[in-house]
Amino acid sequence: MPEGTVQRDTPVIGDLPRGCSRPRTIGKLPRAGEGHGIGSGALQSLIHGEDRMHRSTRRLATTLVVLTVLSLFPTVAHAQSQALRRAADVGSGQPVEAALAVSQEVFADDSAPAVVLGRSDDFADNLGGAVLARTLGAPLLLNPSDSLDERVRAEMDRVLPPGDCAELVGRGEFEVYMLGGTNALSQEIEDELFGEYCYKRVSGPTRVETSLQVAEEVLHIRENRGETGEPELLIARSDNAVDSATGGAYGGMFGAPVLVTPSHTLHPDIGRFINLGVSSVTLLGGEAALSAEVEAMVNEALSDQEIVATRLAGASRDDTARVIAEDFAARSSGIDAVTLVNGYVDDAWVLAFTSAAVNTGEPVLYVAADDLLETTRSFIGAQAPLSTVSAFGDSSLVSDAVLQEAAGAAG
Repeated sequence: MPEGTVQRDTPVIGDLPRGCSRPRTIGKLPRAGEGHGIGSGALQSLIHGEDRMHRSTRRLATTLVVLTVLSLFPTVAHAQSQALRRAADVGSGQPVEAALAVSQEVFADDSAPAVVLGRSDDFADNLGGAVLARTLGAPLLLNPSDSLDERVRAEMDRVLPPGDCAELVGRGEFEVYMLGGTNALSQEIEDELFGEYCYKRVSGPTRVETSLQVAEEVLHIRENRGETGEPELLIARSDNAVDSATGGAYGGMFGAPVLVTPSHTLHPDIGRFINLGVSSVTLLGGEAALSAEVEAMVNEALSDQEIVATRLAGASRDDTARVIAEDFAARSSGIDAVTLVNGYVDDAWVLAFTSAAVNTGEPVLYVAADDLLETTRSFIGAQAPLSTVSAFGDSSLVSDAVLQEAAGAAG
């Protein structure tokens, strides 16, 4: 295959050690065509495992109570509906705690098929990671870049069931998906996972290539579940989450990976990826987020497929969130709930992570801490009656007054 060619592929599983139903060590998993295309040599499948039938001996003496009030993913059933709800009742400076709170609310012991692990101090990898987590039906846990937080490790032990690592790897899936290279999640973190989990680092040289590799994982998992056909793609700017963060919930709902590119140009590898065949491409945000040149380059990549890119954009970031939510609702034949997030907070992780924290079937809307905003109010009113209005974060992010006002608009 010529250098620079993008190939959609799946891992090729090598021979397992003899007499080992769950091997202690399985070597690197090559990908078909490895050495060519995007992220050459950067996406390496490292799978290591030990028998975790006795992992419970390492768990915390006291297990946090799992709330089953609402499901964030399709595999967990709703226990009841609520008029008002707070997801991850923590402040803006607590990404690790927020991710743990969501996981503990949703997942009972030994109930998660996998864990997606992202860095806690940046948004880009987690934007696509939210779609990966949604596709897997798995929690997205956030962790500092330098070392594995003991609370995160304990949560991974709690939610991941004992099982046959070799069987999981045999279908090209893993227990832990690490998002990004060693600048995102250090080699030390990977070393701590070694011998404990079947894991895979999903990364490329930059956040752009990493988003492509995450997209590959989403498509592979969908294929494993019998969801075939050309993919739907979302494209977001690579340097700012504000216009695109609500697209993560959209992508998770419809199985559409989120790719990131610079605002002023389409990364060549994304263009080549599009050339392989897609069902649609949607740009998230206006021309300040993704320029007219980006749109023209996308359409050039689509020219042989007789498809034209669409754009979901509004006059402001909260209006873009409304436009995305309207398309979400139209494609879903209506909605019954919404989630509010402070779209004007300085912490980008709040915006990116919210897409992994919402209930399936709920669009994400922007508010200010003490202002529901007319764009959001009008959308809720148009969709009323709604059974549930949720807010991500504590009252410093979304005030009680804003939550109550939204509930009133929801009828």
